[in-house]
Amino acid sequence: MYTTQPIHHLIRLKRQALNMSQAALAEYLLMDGRTLRRKESGQLKVHPKQDHEINKLLLTSDRAPDKSGQDIATLRTKLGWTISDAAEKFYLLPDEWEALERSQHAPEALLKFLSLAHLHADPTGHIPFPQTDDPRASEHPSRPSEAEAPRAKPEHLKLLRKTFGLNQAQLAVLLGVSRATVNRYESGEYVIPRHMLITLRGVAATLKERRFNQDED
Repeated sequence: MYTTQPIHHLIRLKRQALNMSQAALAEYLLMDGRTLRRKESGQLKVHPKQDHEINKLLLTSDRAPDKSGQDIATLRTKLGWTISDAAEKFYLLPDEWEALERSQHAPEALLKFLSLAHLHADPTGHIPFPQTDDPRASEHPSRPSEAEAPRAKPEHLKLLRKTFGLNQAQLAVLLGVSRATVNRYESGEYVIPRHMLITLRGVAATLKERRFNQDED
């Protein structure tokens, strides 16, 4: 059996499987293009949360009409991964991966990624960082310009808070900042930092899940 390794660094192959440009994936992950290039070249690590977001795109991609879960199983076997290996790499439970392999139609982007991973693997199953064809990736990037760096607007933060019925103090707890800071974010006195966008996305997802569970009850 091949020796496997975590695949969270294979962001470039996943992007290719999704048929997304660097700009599109960078926007989806709420980061600037230069940061994404550095992650693809191996200069920066891909955060598990970012990898999880990309994996969700792979797993929920359009179903290939002529491919089934058996094709997923075949590629998994070629890569030398057990069901548990594959499930762990895609942040799933083994039962969830088994359900994928039993599905009538397989996610097309997931199949393409597994094919690319197999193509790039060496005889031991090791999958190295793919070489980038962008010469700028090896350069030490300067600070991203304001045009490249996505920002959350004060009205977006206020809308999020009101949508879920939170006051500023409650939102401050969720964001890990003071109520005064939230007030300054919403008034525009403080610029909402880029890293806070990731936190805001996580907070929104958590609140949506809570609302869904409450509606189910």
